Order: sequence, then structure tokens, then C-alpha cells
Amino acid sequence: LRFYELQHTLWEDLRFSWKGVKETLSYMNILWNVYVFASTYMNLDKFNPSKWSLEKVKDYMKPEDLWILSRTQRLIEGVTESFENYHIHEAVRMLRDFMVEDVSRWYIRLIRRKTWIEEEDPEKLASYSVLYNILKTFLILAAPIIPFITEKIYQHVFRPAEPNLPESVHMNRWPKPDPRWRNPALEETMEVAREIVEASAKVRQRAGLKLRQPVKRLYLRVPETLAEKLKLLTDLLKEQVNVKEVLLLKPDGEETLWVEKATPNMSAVGREFRSKAPLVAEAIKGLTPNQLKELRESGRCLLEVGGEVFEVKSEHVSVEKTLKEGLAYTEFSHGVLYLDTRIDRALQAEGLGRDLVRRVQYMRKEMDLPVDAYVEVYVKAPSAESLSLLESTRDYIAGEVRAKRLILTTEEIPETEYRKEWDLEDGKYLIGINRLR
Repeated sequence: LRFYELQHTLWEDLRFSWKGVKETLSYMNILWNVYVFASTYMNLDKFNPSKWSLEKVKDYMKPEDLWILSRTQRLIEGVTESFENYHIHEAVRMLRDFMVEDVSRWYIRLIRRKTWIEEEDPEKLASYSVLYNILKTFLILAAPIIPFITEKIYQHVFRPAEPNLPESVHMNRWPKPDPRWRNPALEETMEVAREIVEASAKVRQRAGLKLRQPVKRLYLRVPETLAEKLKLLTDLLKEQVNVKEVLLLKPDGEETLWVEKATPNMSAVGREFRSKAPLVAEAIKGLTPNQLKELRESGRCLLEVGGEVFEVKSEHVSVEKTLKEGLAYTEFSHGVLYLDTRIDRALQAEGLGRDLVRRVQYMRKEMDLPVDAYVEVYVKAPSAESLSLLESTRDYIAGEVRAKRLILTTEEIPETEYRKEWDLEDGKYLIGINRLR
């Protein structure tokens, strides 16, 4: 209730709404889940924040790490200024947007796969260090607004990790922005990347492609200055758009994705060529790209039809551009995005593997298995073709679901601790899981 009420201005009457309270509760759940996520994986890996400071891991930081650190400095500045000016509602909104949009929906999404790496990977440790520090900073900034939940998290997550910390979250010094981590240019570029990811999801929806289905290529037509900045984020875009390749088009590169089709303007062709009009009209339909270019540049081109040469002019031809087969596109605020939607067998297999992984992970959750628990998994596929596709992604599936033993078959599977039938695109799959003790 405190957080809900303080989102509103001091000079306006508060119109109480249960819907608003429910939205605030939803935010609190997001906040709690973020800290549970961080605590769970850091404890599994025995991460020691005192050993791995930001300075020590800075050489291993990826763009997403540097971005969230920059966003955190901006948050410190904004919340501090809002408190000093008694604009408490602005501080509350900044804290909410930072935790929901920047941390939960983006940064954790970007680093999640790193947390699954089992060895002491330097990039994973860098992300852990960054996540630990930004969450501690957030907790101190939010403490005056939500004193009880911040104290609870502080005592259960941060005090055990750093016993020398002040006794209470409310006894910490107020954070100050560190200019070393400010990077406004990266923040701007990351906003473009987020917009590209959202736009690509819309293209997929229109093309009937699931987000988990990998595709070959993403083409981007953006201003050259922005293209240079986006090169830093191509790996990030590959993973988040779920593509194998990101191509930044040159100014004239977009033309290669379109096909020009010529159709005759029959009224103009009939007046000009009379009895020969049907022959000329048919020839116009077969104009080559070079002839169309000549027509566009000079306004005329020569056509040989039945041993005769005819001069065709711009008014005789209508030219329509159509996107090459297998491509889909959309515009966004900085340019145009094209997605290659053609799915070959390898991509189909990878998409099926990801679909299956999602179902097994859901079943693990229903079984209340610890994230590091190993299992034995049986999968009955609906056909020999489906089984063949799954076999090609066997290692990926086993690694993602922590399966010490993975049995793929079209035959009946034995009784297991937990089994469930799933209806996927190519048929019904029966999955059985045994926990390994």
C-alpha cells in the first residue's frame, strides 16, 4: 500500500483502486523473483562478491553489463534528485520502471544463459558481480519507500554474502553515481536493440513463426552511424531475435531483397502499338532487371519482338516491387527490419528441440526439482521423422534439461515418476521423467 500510494502526486487526491493495488502486488512479485533468481544461482556457484569486485571483472563485461551499470548511475541521479525536490512519486516510478523494464524484462533475460554455465566462467562472474551490485544499490534507494521488504531481502541475501555490511539496509550510505560507468551512447543503442527485438517478434507473429523457432537471417536497414554502433550488439541481437546471422545492409543493399515486376499499361500500349499491342504487352511482362533499370533511368528502352524492335517508354509500363519469397519485413523508428522466414531441416530440428526443452523444464518445475538436479528423461515421438529431428539435437536437449540419461523412441516408454503428454506441431509427445538421487 505504501508503494501504491507514493506513486501518486502529493498535490492530487488519491483515487483508491483495487486494480492499482493488484498491479503494485504484481510489481512486488517481480521484485521478489529477481532477488530469488540472483540468490539461487549465486549460491549454487558459491559466488563471493568480496572476491569479484566490479573493478576486477570489468575486462570481462559484455555490452549488457556495461549498459545496466550505466542505467543504474542514471537511476541514482534521478531518484536522488526527486527525493531532494520532494517529488516522491517520480522516484517511485523510476524505481519501478528500472526493476521491471531494465532488470527483470531485459538484463536478466540477456544473462540467463550465462548463469547455466557450470564452470567458473569469467563472463558469468562479471554478470554476477554486476547483478549483485545493481541489486544492492536498488535496495538502498528503495528502502525509504518499501522499508520492510528491502530489509527482508537485505538480511537474507546481502548480509550473509558480506557479513561486514551495516546491520540494516537503512544504515547504508546513500549511493552516489559513479561517472566511470556512465555510457549514454550505449544506453541509446541498447534502446534501439530492444525495439528491434520487439519488431522482430511482431514479424514472426505475422509469419506464423514461434519465438523459439530459429531462423537464418535478420537484415537491418538503418542509418550508417547507427549501423556502426549496432555492430557491438550483433551477438546480443542474434540470441534475442533467435537468428543465425545479423546483416547490416549498405544504403543500396536493400534493393537485393525486393523483386521488380513489370506489367503493361494496356491503354497506353494499345494507342502506341495498335495491332502489335498484344505482342509488346507480353514482352513487357518479361522485362529484365537491366531493362527496368534502363527504363527507370532514361525513361525508355528497346524491345525486340518477332524480329521487330519497339521503343517502350515509361508510360507504357507499371513497375511493382514485391518482397522476395521467404522474407517478411516491418518498419521501426530507426529503419526497416527484414526476417528470412524460410525454415530448413536443421532449423526445424532446432525449433523442435527447443519446444521439447520448454516442456521438460515445465515438468521439472511441477516436480519441484532443484535447478541443479539431474534427471532421467524418456520421450516417445509421434513418428520416425520426428525422432530423427530430435536425435540431431540430443546433446542440446540433454544439456538444457540436465538429463544424465535421455531416451528418444517411437515405442512405448516405461513407467516413470512423472509423465505427461504434450501436443506439439507435428503430433503428440509423451515425456516421462525420473529424478536421479
